[in-house]
Order: sequence, then C-alpha cells, then structure tokens
Amino acid sequence: MKIKKTLLIRSKILLWGVLSSLPGIALPSIEYEYQICGDALKAAGQENWSKATLSLSGKQCPTVKKLVTYLRLKSDNSMGTFEEYTKFIGKNSKWPWIHVFKKRAELVVKKNDNPTQTLAWFKKYPPKMAKGVVAYIQALKQQGFPKEAKIILEKAWLHQDFSQDEEKILLTNYKNLISPALHLGRAQRLLRENKVEAANRLASYLPKNVRQFIKVRIALRDRKHDALKLLLTLSEKQRMDVGLIHDELKYRLRNDDLQAYAFFKKNKALIEQYPEVFWSSRHTLGRDLMTAGRYREAYQVIHRHGLIQGEKFVEAEWLLGWISLRFLNQPRQAFHHFDHLYQKVNTPYSRSKAAYWAGRAADAQKFPQEAHLWYQKSAYYPATYYGQLALKALDKPQNFHLKSLSFPLSEMRQFESHEFVRAIKLLHKAGLAEELLPFGYMFVQSSSPHEALMMLSLASSLSPQFAVGMADSMSIFHNTHYKEAYPQVDSKKETSLQCLEDAMIHALIRKESKFNPMALSQAGACGMMQVMPSTAKMVAQKLGIDFSETRLKTDPHYNMLIGTAYLKERLEDYQGSIILTLAAYNAGPGSVRKWIERYGDPRNPEVDPIDWVEKIPYSETRNYIQRVMENNVVYQAIFKVKEEE
Repeated sequence: MKIKKTLLIRSKILLWGVLSSLPGIALPSIEYEYQICGDALKAAGQENWSKATLSLSGKQCPTVKKLVTYLRLKSDNSMGTFEEYTKFIGKNSKWPWIHVFKKRAELVVKKNDNPTQTLAWFKKYPPKMAKGVVAYIQALKQQGFPKEAKIILEKAWLHQDFSQDEEKILLTNYKNLISPALHLGRAQRLLRENKVEAANRLASYLPKNVRQFIKVRIALRDRKHDALKLLLTLSEKQRMDVGLIHDELKYRLRNDDLQAYAFFKKNKALIEQYPEVFWSSRHTLGRDLMTAGRYREAYQVIHRHGLIQGEKFVEAEWLLGWISLRFLNQPRQAFHHFDHLYQKVNTPYSRSKAAYWAGRAADAQKFPQEAHLWYQKSAYYPATYYGQLALKALDKPQNFHLKSLSFPLSEMRQFESHEFVRAIKLLHKAGLAEELLPFGYMFVQSSSPHEALMMLSLASSLSPQFAVGMADSMSIFHNTHYKEAYPQVDSKKETSLQCLEDAMIHALIRKESKFNPMALSQAGACGMMQVMPSTAKMVAQKLGIDFSETRLKTDPHYNMLIGTAYLKERLEDYQGSIILTLAAYNAGPGSVRKWIERYGDPRNPEVDPIDWVEKIPYSETRNYIQRVMENNVVYQAIFKVKEEE
C-alpha cells in the first residue's frame, strides 16, 4: 500500500508538471501544494536551506518555491548573490521587504561582477549603503564616466546616512575627493536631523574655523551646562544659522528655560520659514505655555505653522481650534480651524475628531442645527473615540451593530488566486505566523476597499493578531467596524478574570499586543497584556501564586490573570476612573499624580475629562487612552449582542 501511495503521488506531480506548462491551466490548490511541498516551507522557516532545496527537487510547487527563495534572501544567513537578489526584485517588485533586498544586493555586489549590469542596476535603484556607492563609482569609472562617479560620491556624502564603518569605507577609498565643504554640509544635515554622534565623527575633517561651530551645536544637543556660554564664541553670522537656532530653542525647552518663549518670539520670522524643522519644538513650547495658563501666547506660537498635510498638520490645526474654543472663548475662530482640518484629512480618526470639535464650536456659538450636522459627520465613524463621543452628543446609543463579512463565491475564487493570498495560506499552514502581516500589508496597499475587507476576513480566519494587524493598517483609510476586526479570547477560563468586564480586557489586549501571546516590547513588557516582569512578580505575590517569567511570556491565560489583577488594582486606586486607570497602566501612577496636580482631577464633575486627556503631554498616552476606550465601546456592543442571542 505504501508503494502504491508513493507511486500515486509521483504520478500526480508528473501530471501537474505537464499540465502547468500549458496555457490557461490554473495553479494547484493550496492543499495540494502544501501536501507536496510543505516540508520545504517548514525547513525554510527553520533556515535549513539545504533541506528546503532538497525537498523541492523535481516538484512543481510554484508558490512554495518562490516563498523558499524569498525567505532565504530575507534571512541574515541567506548567502544570496547579487544576481539572485536583482533577479528576484526584478520579477517581484511588489513583494514585502524588497527595500531590504535592495540593501542586501548592495552588500554582496563584487568588483568582478559585470559592470554593465551593475551600472544598470544602480541607475534604476540608487545605492543606499557605502558598499553600493563604491560599487556604483567603480562601475562608472570602468565604463568611462569619471565625472558622473564624482557626482555620485558627492551626493551620497551629503545626503545619505552611513554607519561609522561605512564612513570608513568611503573615506578609505575616496578621502581626497571629499572636500571640507562636503564635510561641513554633511555635518550640518546630521545635526539638523538630530544625529549628533555621526556629526561629531566629522569634526576632525573640518577646517579649524568651523570646528567650534560644530562643538557648540553638539554642546546644545547634549545639554552641556556651559552651552549658552559657548554660543558667545561664535560670530554673528554663525549665530543666525537655522540649525543652531533650532538647537538653542530645544536646549531652552529641555532645560525649562523661562526665556524659551522670548527666544522663539525673537526668531519667529526665521522659524516660520522652516515649518517641518521647527514643529516639534513649537508643539512642545505651545503645550508648556498652556500648562502655565498662557493660552494666548500658546496660540501665537502655533499660529502660522506653515504645515500643509500629515500628522504634524493635523496636530497643529487641531490645537489652534482647541485653544481658541476651550481657553480663549473664541468659538467662531475655533470653528474655522476645525472646518479647515476636516476638509484636509481623510482618515477616520482625524475626520471624526475634526467633525466632533466643529460640532462643539457650533454649539458654543448657539447654532444647534449646524452642531447636529457636524456630530452626525463624526458619528459616521462609530468605532472611533470621537465618533463615539459624537453619538453621545446626539443622544444616540453606542451599542451599534457590527456587521460580519461575507462575499460571493465567485469573488472568493478570484481573491484566493492572488499570489499573496496563496502565500499567506501556505505560510500559515507551515506555522510561520510572523510572516503573514507583511503580505497582508502589501496586498491592502494595492487593492480596493472591497478587496481589503476580503483580506480582513481571511486574516480573521487565521489568527487574532493577524486580524488586528490588518484592521489597524486598514483603519487609516476605511471604516473597519466589522466583527472580524475585533477578535475574542475565552477570558472565563480563569475565574479571576471575571472581576472586570470582558470588554475592557479585550479592549486593552487589542491595543497592547494585538492578541499576540508572544509579544515582547522593547521595554520588556510581555505577552497579551504587556506586563513588565517586575510588576508581574509583585502581583503574583499578592495573588498568592508562583511567579514564572517563562509563563508570563508564553502562557496567555497566566499573563491575563496577572494583567487583569493589576488592572483591577489600578481601577480600585482611582475609584473606578477608566481614564486614570489607563493613564497609569501606560505611563505609570507617578505620571498620573503629576497630571492630576497640574490639570485637575477628571473624576471632578467640574473637570472636562475630554479636555483632561488632551492635556496629557505624552502623545503616546493620549493615543493609548483613546484607542482602548474606543475598543471598549465596540467590545461592549459585541458582548451585549452575544448576551441577547
């Protein structure tokens, strides 16, 4: 029987090999391809390239073969050649990690590679790394283009970032071709981009008369105590350098210098010419002035920000409206800012926020009908924090119904034939969960909203972390209030989890780890609820259970037991205030105590909790509170429907 089964499989492989060469023949099914070549994909996941190659020998598994090549070239131990990388990129330019493959190609290009091919490659994809720059210059010289080679070197030295080792490569090869002016230009750019260490490496290559200038800028960046005194050693012309002014403003802000506003005002005309460069400092100064109760000055700092799009524009324009409405009693002026913001943004978060506050500004002007229309615009996005606040303003229930995704069979067949969908399914079968999201992201970027929802549906069927990852990437462009975007876990397996609403647990997990039980933050927070081991040890002692860092990182129910107990403790500390509890969970109880002293207590009816959250100086914490609270409302709606069924 075993011999017959082997012969049957071999005959199927041979038949597929013949059929796949004919025009119009469909690809093999995912199940068939995995049955035949799944071992190769598993071996590739373990970086056993020889076994993967051997397992594919003589088999017709087009998607698996490409995935094995992809995983090998992506690996740090790939041993891929310049030809392999360029060939893969040429045929698969829309695949994930292609930007990494381009860098890898630069690292492996050799002097004896065909200069014509090397030149053609770098003309299409300009080098980003020192080895690539050297290879490009060598190819240009070999082909008789010395002037072009010099231009490439100068552009790279001025505009590209290199590690210390990469700088040594370029300086070793072309030290005599890099002028002091190029060194100075590079140093100024690096300082402007806050890359102080890299700029400091260049000091010895600069003329003596400009070394002091670099020294002063680095002193400001490093917050040296004598930095302001060192400024006096510079010429008047040097003192008017934009980068230096930026450094001095940041220095004064970081040192809580009371003269920061006066310094800003003195240099405002110049600062306004560089909106992107100075926005972060203007934002910090504006919020500092608000904390000090100097609202009119805060408005003046942010006014005429010069930004036209992106996150910085959204923050600047919204702040102008918020300050006008809530602190300057100028609702008409505020409305113009919120209206302008609404017209310029397209993400659900930004549109719902702008529309909600436009409604508040209309209300403040006693225009109830106009306010109602703006709240309706905000409520169009019911899965967002401000959309939910708009529903409250409209006296509408927040228990909206989440739709489930379903698609006609004909559409699903077409969707499932897409190369990335096939790749995702095969990778999932091979247990390579960490490889799924990049393919999902790339699919969504080039798909219609309808196709993106099909990817969300697929992600939901494969893993909760994949589903949340896809929902997050899609929420930038689309409404994602579908059940598939909100996974669920069985939190009732641990009795201590029942002390909190399931909705809040799910809301926090969705934000903290995206339901990835193996999640590990850079700070060391672990698992589903991103608990620090030191915190977990303390909580375990209070619960009377053994502490295990291994279980904290690998056992989702143990992690949730610890995390929920800690969350309950914080909730009790703050007398049931979800806002303060979440603020403490994210930024720590010490920060919360400071903010209560500074901004008042949001549990006090006289303190607007919406304003209180927006006053928090950490954008990460503001975003965290709002995302968890909006998730909580959605999960409450989900669990209410479940109870009624």
